[in-house]
Amino acid sequence: MALRTLLLYLIVPLVFVSITVKCSKLNVPRVLLPIFNDFATNFTLEATEGGCYKWSTTRYDIIQITALDEDPELECSTRALVSTVTKEAARNMAVVLAEDTNTKQMLRCDVMVDAIHELRITTTTRELFMEEAPEDFEVNAYDDQGNEFSSLEGIEFDWNIVSLGPNREAVLRYIAFRDSPYETPPGIEALEKESKKGYSILLEGVKSGSAKVSVRLPYTEYKHIPVCEVQLMVVANLLITPPEAYIMKGDTIPFKIFFLKNGRMEEVELPDSQYYLEAENQQIAFSTKKTGDIIGLKEGVTRIVLRDRNVNKDDPLLKLPAANLHVVEPDYLVLNILPHKNWAILVADHHDIVAELYTVDDHKIFIGNFVKIEMEVTPEFVVVEKSLNGSWLTGYGVKPCVAVVQASLDSVKSEKIGKVSFNKPINARNDILIFPRISIIPSEVILPWDPVTRPKYEISLTAKGGDGKFMWISTDNSLGMVSQSGHVRTQSNGFFEVAAVMLRNHHNRANAKFLILPPSRLEIVEFVMEAEIGSPVYLHIALYAEQEKDGRIIHLPFSRCQELPFQIKMSDAKFRANKTATLPTVGISCGNIAMTALEIGTSKVTITYYQDGKALEDSVTLSAFKALTLVEPCNEVVLAVGTSINLVYAGGPRPMIGRAADFQRIVVSEDETIAVAIDVTDRYKPPREDTTVVEVLCRKIGETDVKLMISNTPTASNCKSQTHSVRTRINCAKPRKIVLQPELKIADSNACPMDLGSGNVVVQSTRNIDIDVSVFDESGLKFLNISSLNLGWTVEPYNSADVQVNNGAIPKNLTFGDIPISFRWYQALEPSLDRGQVVVNVTAIGYKKEVLKPYKITAESPAFITDEDHGVVVPPIFFSLSLYLVEDAVISPNILTVFNHPGNKITVPVKQGSGFFELAVSADDVAVVKYLESSKEIEITPLKSGEMTVQVIDLCLVSRPAHLIVNVVSVGIIRVEMVDKVEIAKCISVIVRLYDENDNLMNIPDPNMIDLRPEFRDNIANIYLAEENPLEPWGFGEVHYVITGVELGDTKLVFSVTGSEEEVHSAPLDLQVFEPLKLSPKNGSLIINSKMQIFSKGGPTPDVNIVFHTESKIIKVTEKGVIIGKSLGVARIYGRSIGVHPFSGQSIIYAEDYVEIQVVKLTGIKVVAPLTRFKVGAIVPFWAWGVPNISPMVLGAFDDPPIIFKWNVDDKLLVDLSGVFHPVGVFKKKLDRVGAKVTGLQVGKTKLFVNATVPGATCNIMNLETITLSSWIEIEIIPEFLLTKPKNLPANPLLIAPFSQLQLETNMEGSTTTKITYLLPGEHTISTDVLANPFATGDVIVSISPTGLLQSYGVLGQTLLIVTAMDELGLKQRLTMVVEVRAIQYMNLIVTANWHIHSDSQLRTVPLGTEFMIRATFHDNVGNKFHAGPKELKIRTSRCDLLKIVESKEDASVIVYTKHSGSTMVKGWAEGIQQTADYMKIHVEQSVRPNLDSLTSGDVICLWTPVVNEYNVPGTWKSSDDSLLHINPALDIGFVGNKEGVVVVTHSLLKSAPIYIQVHIVSEIEFLESPNIMLTNGEIHSVVRVVLVLQNENTVGIKTNNLIQGWRCRSDIRKIVRPTGFKCFIDFSNTSVPITIDRLFNITPSWVPDTGQYACKLINLGVNGTDISVLRTNVLLWATTDDGQTTSKNVTLKFLPGVYTVTEIILENSYVGEFVVIGLPEVLKQLDVSPADSSILYVDSGSSVNETATKYEIQLIDYHWRLANLEEAMGIVIISPITKQEIKILVRVSGQLEKNVCVPGRSPVVSFLKTYKYALATAAVMLLIFFLTFYFYSNYMQPVVNVNLNSTRSMLTNSLQTSPVSCQTQAQCAALRASMPTHQCNFCANRRISPDVSRFYPRTTGHPNTSRSPCTANCNREPIYGDVSTFYTSPEVRTNRRMM
Repeated sequence: MALRTLLLYLIVPLVFVSITVKCSKLNVPRVLLPIFNDFATNFTLEATEGGCYKWSTTRYDIIQITALDEDPELECSTRALVSTVTKEAARNMAVVLAEDTNTKQMLRCDVMVDAIHELRITTTTRELFMEEAPEDFEVNAYDDQGNEFSSLEGIEFDWNIVSLGPNREAVLRYIAFRDSPYETPPGIEALEKESKKGYSILLEGVKSGSAKVSVRLPYTEYKHIPVCEVQLMVVANLLITPPEAYIMKGDTIPFKIFFLKNGRMEEVELPDSQYYLEAENQQIAFSTKKTGDIIGLKEGVTRIVLRDRNVNKDDPLLKLPAANLHVVEPDYLVLNILPHKNWAILVADHHDIVAELYTVDDHKIFIGNFVKIEMEVTPEFVVVEKSLNGSWLTGYGVKPCVAVVQASLDSVKSEKIGKVSFNKPINARNDILIFPRISIIPSEVILPWDPVTRPKYEISLTAKGGDGKFMWISTDNSLGMVSQSGHVRTQSNGFFEVAAVMLRNHHNRANAKFLILPPSRLEIVEFVMEAEIGSPVYLHIALYAEQEKDGRIIHLPFSRCQELPFQIKMSDAKFRANKTATLPTVGISCGNIAMTALEIGTSKVTITYYQDGKALEDSVTLSAFKALTLVEPCNEVVLAVGTSINLVYAGGPRPMIGRAADFQRIVVSEDETIAVAIDVTDRYKPPREDTTVVEVLCRKIGETDVKLMISNTPTASNCKSQTHSVRTRINCAKPRKIVLQPELKIADSNACPMDLGSGNVVVQSTRNIDIDVSVFDESGLKFLNISSLNLGWTVEPYNSADVQVNNGAIPKNLTFGDIPISFRWYQALEPSLDRGQVVVNVTAIGYKKEVLKPYKITAESPAFITDEDHGVVVPPIFFSLSLYLVEDAVISPNILTVFNHPGNKITVPVKQGSGFFELAVSADDVAVVKYLESSKEIEITPLKSGEMTVQVIDLCLVSRPAHLIVNVVSVGIIRVEMVDKVEIAKCISVIVRLYDENDNLMNIPDPNMIDLRPEFRDNIANIYLAEENPLEPWGFGEVHYVITGVELGDTKLVFSVTGSEEEVHSAPLDLQVFEPLKLSPKNGSLIINSKMQIFSKGGPTPDVNIVFHTESKIIKVTEKGVIIGKSLGVARIYGRSIGVHPFSGQSIIYAEDYVEIQVVKLTGIKVVAPLTRFKVGAIVPFWAWGVPNISPMVLGAFDDPPIIFKWNVDDKLLVDLSGVFHPVGVFKKKLDRVGAKVTGLQVGKTKLFVNATVPGATCNIMNLETITLSSWIEIEIIPEFLLTKPKNLPANPLLIAPFSQLQLETNMEGSTTTKITYLLPGEHTISTDVLANPFATGDVIVSISPTGLLQSYGVLGQTLLIVTAMDELGLKQRLTMVVEVRAIQYMNLIVTANWHIHSDSQLRTVPLGTEFMIRATFHDNVGNKFHAGPKELKIRTSRCDLLKIVESKEDASVIVYTKHSGSTMVKGWAEGIQQTADYMKIHVEQSVRPNLDSLTSGDVICLWTPVVNEYNVPGTWKSSDDSLLHINPALDIGFVGNKEGVVVVTHSLLKSAPIYIQVHIVSEIEFLESPNIMLTNGEIHSVVRVVLVLQNENTVGIKTNNLIQGWRCRSDIRKIVRPTGFKCFIDFSNTSVPITIDRLFNITPSWVPDTGQYACKLINLGVNGTDISVLRTNVLLWATTDDGQTTSKNVTLKFLPGVYTVTEIILENSYVGEFVVIGLPEVLKQLDVSPADSSILYVDSGSSVNETATKYEIQLIDYHWRLANLEEAMGIVIISPITKQEIKILVRVSGQLEKNVCVPGRSPVVSFLKTYKYALATAAVMLLIFFLTFYFYSNYMQPVVNVNLNSTRSMLTNSLQTSPVSCQTQAQCAALRASMPTHQCNFCANRRISPDVSRFYPRTTGHPNTSRSPCTANCNREPIYGDVSTFYTSPEVRTNRRMM
């Protein structure tokens, strides 16, 4: 006993000491259990941190401990059941101890038992909704000290429900947990099976009403405990609609009742047996209980209450819904058109027009059936249907026009009160604007995309319909922008739409589709292969884009490709590309290239376009030639009969090289009887290769056409051929007139005032005169060949001159090379007189026969007379010519341009000539031309625009006419050159160039003569005509203007002038008047390496860039305006608004401004604060300022390297240092601590230090990398001024700032029975401080409105405010407070957010994407916080590109959105109040893990961020496209889909910065496992996984896992990941094997949870055979994606088939047998073949049968028939390590051999001891330990108990007495072992009794078959106790068998 006590005292302290070793604990530290007489109450204790514990208690008389889920070997568990044992109704305590079997750690729990003293019912509500989900009610038990009992499980409670309604119907019912969707609580299920109730029940409302629920304990020991009860109300979840309504007197409104049941609204049809509606004031409204209709009786307000017939109206718990009804008088009528309330509608669209009535205070009135409204619409709007009361109609517009709708309120006719009229007429009228629909031309545009030139197309869209005023919208401005004139400018490739929206009605819109795609094919779809020189050949180009449609690729032709950089390659220089000349596209072509022919010949032209390095091209062959024209003769071809002429043509197509057969030249005469034409080109050698000669011979009088046609036949389908032809009219005429003219020709001799026939023709007499002989036909056409005519000549006076030919005329041949082309017929006259008159006469007599005869031509007879002339007198063909000496007339200048204006008259002088002139004009309506004989001038007066030629013909002089070309022009084109933006109050110049109709600049005689009118759409600028500087005159055709900006805005400028036919307008020019560009700060200071943001304001917009520039090397400025100090000095930074000149395309500076920045040396640092003495609890900001006067905005703008700040105080007990982001869990880095928030904790003085580690260059010390600057400031914390007697008296006044407002509210606001009044008694104290406003007058400190709005002014001081609340009974309550108006001393910026950083994470930067509010608090000179201050908070940032800051709805606050990573300094201040600035540094970084921008199909991503909401709940992730990335919201795990695209991932707490992730499709499947994996079919159902990774083109060789973790999520995704996106395949590498691999293995895609990798899973099916075991082949493994587009490389796996043998061997008449094992040689070599029991069977080492087979012999050594089916005894085990096989062969005995019991052999005892020697030694040691433990326990620890025991029942004694020898003997044969009692042998073994086996089985030698056993007589003995087969049962059976 003493030893046991000693052990207890030693163990218990050790237990308590060990508790501190490990942090394991129990689920509760103490337990309170109730006491019952008839049963025990239970509670389960559990160790929360694992381990295995032995449980005990100090008071077994109070409680009992039962281990749960106990480990049978260690006798320990992690849980234990504590049960009460005591029945004493008194408080007792027991200690439960739990000892960890491994660490010896002791855990403790105090268990107290006590009687129940009180019951309480707990619930979340006392109001239940009818037919909703049941509500849980629980009862809790308490002891007499108010402690709650830990468990009431298994305790029965008596619950009772009593209805309280008038009819006592049941309103509640009890529902068992098993019948509800709720989970059954512990301990309730067993009670419900017995139809009992426990501590928790479910109650459901079945009918509206009230009931009382009570509970008690149904046990005698607790009958004294009072019943606990609670009263409940069951209400129906009812709603009344409308909740508030306005009607007119006499009108009716229907109210409806809805029942909310299971989340659905169900209407309660009235009348109802239970519910009805009732008006509280029956004088205002009357309610009909049978319906829900309410009739308004008189004006007023009443409540419409829902009544329940089952509930008493006076029930205080009754809460039924009600509605407010207002009976009012209408004030005005409003018409609305639905659905969009837009009176601009479309033709044929149906719309509803409703009339709405409103009260004088704008409340809408319900219009019932008793109201009569007259509403009429004009016929342009067809009415389809109309309501009975006239307040609604529907219809549609039939045509574009304006329809009028009118409505008027007539009256209200009620059956109850009669007709109700109104004091004033109530009318309304509206116009309906009906417009046609909008259409856009073109509706679809397909454009090519070039990645090099990145073309930006400009497409003009035309919109029709609507009101003509459109708003143009692009769906994607990054792809294409559209101006408000419909001009589309593309930006990039892709698809977008442009919509034209009518401004009056945005629902009237039309869309145009734009597709910008890369080209895939180029084709020249049409061209002409030949062209004249100088004219273009247009190659029409078609470009196509590929697009997939319905599974096939289609080619889409582009709409426009003219701007693409086509490469033109020509074989030679015969053609030149003219890129400026274009034609409209033809067919599917999108552009054309003009190839201008330069030289005659053929050239190959190749058009190439490069797309992503791929050349798209097409080639054609072009030919160039001169135009096919008639070269000679130039005039009409008129021939005499019998004469011929050569027609010489030049130009036309030439034969193609090598294709002479395709060239053809055809000459056709339409009537060969009149004239014959033949091609005689080959007769001559023309000077040009392209010459064609056609000979024409006249055979008889008449007219015909000769046509020459030249062409080449094309061979290509897209090549177009043109036949170039020329037609020549041949007139074989009869002569009718002969005209003789001297060398100077007179056009019309009759026009000369002198009589030419009388000798007024002047010729020169100094040389011979050639007289042209012209023969004309009856049409006046001149003959070209008159060689067949016989002419007679005479000269007068006789011998005055001689003629050379007497019977004809002299031909003068004209040749073209060697080709005779024409004849000039003349007569040579040799005058004999020096001067005077000579008359020459000529007569046509007939034809020359010698000329007609060779051609066999028979002329008409008589000559020159045809059938048409018979009966007509034909005069003789005769002419007489008189010659005189004459001179030529001259006009200078001969070309004149005249501006078309009536007052613009021009005169031109005429020199020389005879003085008799005739003016011939080509157009009479262009100008009025007069010849002024007095001045010998020509006067020209313009009439209209045009060109005319004036010929001055000398009527008497033989000379050529003098020509004057007159161009009368008007303004045809106005081109204006100007910049499109002007700064206000500044001017720009405008150059207006005037062009005529031919696009030539005009000579402007006087600008005032041209009515040029500039017009602005909006008069925001002034324009006036500029003055011309004589030294710098205007350019030709120019008019200059000056524009001055007057008002800000945009306008359009158009110049107009009256043209020749209509008004000529210039193109509208955009003009923007912008405010001046202002940069800030104008002057600033920087230190080296610090940054500052330059802000710009004003300047032009849009399409204008602000370009910052400096010429100084002192600072560096970025393109975003961030300046960085580089060295000391002053620099000027310029900011320029630069745009593109709309005409020249050059850059232009619209506006400019500059700032000056000084870079200074940082000489020190100082601490600045608004206060250094403040009270306890005040928060004061402290900042680090640089010396000299460097603000925190500059110090905090360091990035590389940053300034590191370290703040510290002497006494940390006095103050607390914190950051502005500490409330959200962000603890800034040292480099971000520019300032600190100091909070006073205790009264005292201390010093605040700051150390700043700055770069040496910042202090202009270049030889040091860093320098530490320090500063300190003394802080004094003063006590708060309080009253000490009486205590807890609030002494703080209501503190407000000057000129501020504060709305006061009390807890009785809104009460209808209490009146709140605010009073300022009038006594106030003016502060002695300086006034807030020095100019303030009067002594008013504050004022207050009746609603409690407190307003302060510019006077500081205090006053008293009294707030009084008086209820309806006259009871008054007062609040008295002091209102103090005080000056603001400083401002403090604080951060509030709906998120914070989780406590498990340490974050030192603000997470990217978060939003938070910066709020300013204002404080006085000791730190007191103001209750009201400035409303607006001003913010300035060091950078403008990282944060987005917007104003908040709250006072003095802003909302900050973090958009990009980086640091930004923020300064906040309030205007009008000094010293209110505060600073903070916002350092933003990405907090999302993992941080990546691309994923691969099949990836699994675990998203994580430390940001949680204010309730410590993580936010939710969301994917923009679930098909790309599906995110499991519960686990924050994303699964990447199997398609490509960009997905946007957002977090509910990081909305400001969404994450854009590119999802790539799988481009490669990569196996990661080594190819040395050996595959075998030996191990049945074994699994081999070959790991693979799905890669994209960017991750090949880098990525090793498809699980991307932002946190350790492998255990979470173990059950939810399913391998998708790939398939696995295997096959034998040796294709000649006779079997397929699917017989051996099953392969599936797999997921490896431990590594988070995909794998191919190979499962061995366990199939083997003689043919399979000798297979020599490897296994090929590969994988493909689901779509089969990507295939991995083959992986070769080594394959070794398992060996094969029989599963059973039968021995019939011999003890010897054999079996054969088949397999590959390398597998057979490593086999281990052995018997299961070497005492039973013997197996030899085996012998080789052949290369793939080994034979083994076996021998039966010992046997008993009970061992027949035991593999442990009669089995042979074959183990193959290399193929992981363990084959068991069962040896069976049959026949005569089975009858024998024993087989001679080796001693089994020796074999047994040798085999199990280690196991026997271990068992002996364990038995020794057991007996020692048993001994000590029995003698020193176990209590002595006297038990009557019969010694004869001792099994041990019986065994020892009855079989003394059997336990010492082990039979050598199996028969004797089978006959020995099992328990005896086991006992002997435990007693270590060593049998002497030699006494019974002497050692024998020789072969086992020759030996004999002496135990033959005992072979047939049956076993006495049990079966001998139990020696060979499985280990599980052995463990559970019992000792007999």
